[in-house]
Amino acid sequence: MTAEHSTRLNEIRAAIIARLQPICAHWPPEMFDAMVERLTAVTLKYERLGSAGAYDRRGTERFINDLKATLEPDESVRGEDDPERH
Repeated sequence: MTAEHSTRLNEIRAAIIARLQPICAHWPPEMFDAMVERLTAVTLKYERLGSAGAYDRRGTERFINDLKATLEPDESVRGEDDPERH
């Protein structure tokens, strides 16, 4: 792995963590870390294929919106007295 590749990987990882951590705060750390690593790898792979050279937040924005849409019905069904939320 080149220094440039490593730096880019760290930049992508940091951006993904910053965007998703607030939404996934209740996730187990192992699950969150695995998701971040997978998203980082996929983002880097397609960044190379497209030769874009820069992280495109639109893909992450779509993913975040999908997560929010998935969580909204879940939270309304569970209610406030759900022991998993405390």
